[in-house]
Amino acid sequence: TSSSTSSSSTSSSAATSTSSSSVDVSLYNHTATISWSVNITCYELSTGLTTTCTDPTDEPTYTTATGLCENVVYQVAYEITYNGSEITAANVNIQLTTISSTDLPLTQTFSIEFTSASSDSGEIFERSGNPGYVLGYPVLAGTLMSTVTSTGDTLYAIDMSSDATQWLTVVSSTVGGTCDSDKYNRVNVNFPVNMRSGCFIKVALSNFTCDYMQEVVLTALHGEYQPTHVATFGNSDINTPGDWVDILINNYPTGASASGTGVCANMVMGLNIEVLYAYAGSLANPQAKIVGVMFDYAAGETLMFECVSPYCQPGTSDLVQSFEAYTSVSFVDVSHKSAGVTSEIPVITTSLPNDFFYPFISSSSHPSLSLYTLLIIYIATTVY
Repeated sequence: TSSSTSSSSTSSSAATSTSSSSVDVSLYNHTATISWSVNITCYELSTGLTTTCTDPTDEPTYTTATGLCENVVYQVAYEITYNGSEITAANVNIQLTTISSTDLPLTQTFSIEFTSASSDSGEIFERSGNPGYVLGYPVLAGTLMSTVTSTGDTLYAIDMSSDATQWLTVVSSTVGGTCDSDKYNRVNVNFPVNMRSGCFIKVALSNFTCDYMQEVVLTALHGEYQPTHVATFGNSDINTPGDWVDILINNYPTGASASGTGVCANMVMGLNIEVLYAYAGSLANPQAKIVGVMFDYAAGETLMFECVSPYCQPGTSDLVQSFEAYTSVSFVDVSHKSAGVTSEIPVITTSLPNDFFYPFISSSSHPSLSLYTLLIIYIATTVY
């Protein structure tokens, strides 16, 4: 993905000017800034060839004897490479040329092009909301990573792939009902879709060991990638771990134990993924956010081979039996009930001048109310 803009300006004279300014370079030596990569070449107007400049650091100079102006800027092309909202590289290609009075007016060209760093590697992908999750879109997930800088500071970030199969997924089954080992066939956990997916694991009696069986089941439940964090919003920044929630673990398998030939106790065969979410923001446009995620493993159970067919005879080591492994996903809305808030009715305070009821009230030392005064007071109280 790239975009470019260009502009042109016309120079009507070959005169040059120089200026100097005092700039504190240390102000720009910051970890949030990057250095420009500058490439300077020379362009010959007469032949149209681009060559290497003999001394590209020279300022434009005008020679009176030859009538030539050297090192004149002919073209400037900026190339900005970005990854999401972060600029990763900045290049500028400058072409200088030599002109005479016959080359005037000279057209200078300036352009800028923005290119995504992930456009060539195919890592551009659609997020699941902006900012809140959109219904039916996959839940973003990744792994918390840390690195120590040269100054001893520890920086944290979320390692999230653009491949949705490495996010929050559940196991899927083949046509025959067995667990599909292909990571690209796993089913994404979509917001806020409750689901249950299961498959069968076929094991021969000769290979039935408790540790092996538990490992196969956990591989089916987790997949090849097991994330540690889930994005709070559909567009959470990977460089802001505070916008991601930890995946809590409950009842993780501690190990199965053998209770005899073909019998394993305390086998965990299921995983329940519980996602808590809430709506926040304006009542007119609420945004869905995930506030908690838990992996709750099912209680251990006892697995055993059951011989119910005539083929189950002593010494039959190729006996195969199927055991089900399953994953369930439940979304729970924990939003507080929304309540509209209105402002209080304003209290209007008024005051009347002392002679407001004059001449209805006598100004004598013992004033008395006239008939008109009583009528006004009655009308006022009735209307109010």
